[in-house]
Amino acid sequence: MLKQIQRLDNLIVVKIAKIHRPLLNKIMVLFTKLGNGAFIWWITLCFPFMLMKRTRATGVYLTLALGVTFVAGEIIIKHIIGRMRPSSKLDDDELIIKRPKDYSFPSGHTASSFTAF
Repeated sequence: MLKQIQRLDNLIVVKIAKIHRPLLNKIMVLFTKLGNGAFIWWITLCFPFMLMKRTRATGVYLTLALGVTFVAGEIIIKHIIGRMRPSSKLDDDELIIKRPKDYSFPSGHTASSFTAF
């Protein structure tokens, strides 16, 4: 069963890698960068909440929660699971961003979004 899932995963990665469109590439790179390090959540939620006295505690708690999520996901769980990134199956000329050096699971973008939600 796992081999079938891995084959399907590989097929999807290869198919998606072939969908290069200049405008779409720029949009996706921007979205990726905004998600790195929970930046989008900090700038849209944490920082504005911390500006107002009434919601400052919420901003601080959310900042702390995002920090805990980062440590748990990026520093602990990724190294325990050790799942290689799907991009490891692609040549460098097929990538539109610099090849990430860390593992792929759990997704930092997904984890921070779930935490912010």
